[in-house]
Amino acid sequence: MHPDFTQRQMQAFLEAVHEKEGLPAALQRLREWSIATGYIRPDDLRLNSSFHWPDETYGLTFRAQVNVLRSRYTPQPQLPEVACPICFENIAAPGRENLRAFELTLAGRSYFLHLTPFPLFSGHFVLVQKQHVPMRVDRNSVADLLAFVRQAPHVTACSNSDVEWAGASILSHHHYQIIENLHLPVMDAAPVSELRFRCSRRGAEAAMLHYPCPCIKITCPDAEVFVELCARVIEHWKMAVQGKNTCNLIVMNGPAGFTGYVFLRNPDFRTAAEFQEIKSEGVGVIEMAGEGIYPVPSGDEASRLWSRIRQEGLEIVKGIIRSNSPITREHYADIFRDFAAVLSRAS
Repeated sequence: MHPDFTQRQMQAFLEAVHEKEGLPAALQRLREWSIATGYIRPDDLRLNSSFHWPDETYGLTFRAQVNVLRSRYTPQPQLPEVACPICFENIAAPGRENLRAFELTLAGRSYFLHLTPFPLFSGHFVLVQKQHVPMRVDRNSVADLLAFVRQAPHVTACSNSDVEWAGASILSHHHYQIIENLHLPVMDAAPVSELRFRCSRRGAEAAMLHYPCPCIKITCPDAEVFVELCARVIEHWKMAVQGKNTCNLIVMNGPAGFTGYVFLRNPDFRTAAEFQEIKSEGVGVIEMAGEGIYPVPSGDEASRLWSRIRQEGLEIVKGIIRSNSPITREHYADIFRDFAAVLSRAS
C-alpha cells in the first residue's frame, strides 16, 4: 500500500486482498493504511477513562467509558454536494483527505466500510449502505450483518435503531457499527430459565435474558433459520406500536453458530432525569449492551460529576439501561409468551 493511494487504487488493492486472504485481512490492511496516514490514531483511546463494576444481581460486569475523542467531536462543515456526513462522496473530500473505504456487497446490497476517527474501541468501523436510504431495522438488517460476520467471525456487528430517541444515530442514512474482537457485558447475561424457547428447526433457541432491559438472545447454527427467527422478533415488536417500537441489534458468529441480541426499544422511554447530568444524549446499542459512553465532565460541576461516576457508577449504568427500557422485569414473561408464539409459527 502506498500512502498516496486514491480511493480507486485502495479499492482495487483491498479487493485483491479480500479475494486471496479473506475479509479479515482486508480490514487489517485498511486499518494499517488509516493509521499510517494519520486518519486513525489508536493511542488516543488511552485518553479515555474506563470503569468496571461487577454486579451480583445480574452476575456480570457492567462497564463505562468517558470518551475524550467523542467529546471533542465537532461536525465538519458539509460541501453543498455532500450534504450527508456519511455518504460515499465524503471519501477523500476536503477535510477527509485520508479517508478511504472498502466497497463490498452484502445480501445483494452495496455497502462501503471505513474506520471511524471517533472510535469507541480499537478496530471500530462504520458500514454504510452506498445508496442514500433511511435507517432501518428489519429482516434485511439481520441478513446484512449475518453476511458480514460469516466472512469475518472475529467482529461484533451492531445496528442502532430507526427511531429518534430509541437508540438511533444518523437516521437519514442506513449504516451499522462493526467492531473487532468486542465482548460486551450483555453477552455474559444468563437466560431466564422459564423464558426459553427451543425451536424444532436445526438446534435454534431463543431466550429472554436476565438483564436490566428486555433483550432476546437467539442462537442457531443455520443461517436461514437464524435470519427468520430474528426477523420475526423484530417484526412482531415493531408492529405492536407502529412508528415507535423498534430494536437495537447485535449479530455474531461463533463456534456454536450465529447469535443475535435483540433489544426492545421505544422512544417514550428515555434516560431518567437523575442521570441526565451524566448522559443527556440518546442511548445506543453499545450502552444498552452494558457499556456506558459518557462525555467528559466539564464546567463548574466537573469535579462533582467525576466523583459521581466513580462512586455511583454501577447504579448509573444500570439506571440508564433500565430507564430506556420499555418493559419492566415483572412483564418479561408476558411479552416473551407472545414472542414464543410467533417463533413457534416460524419453526
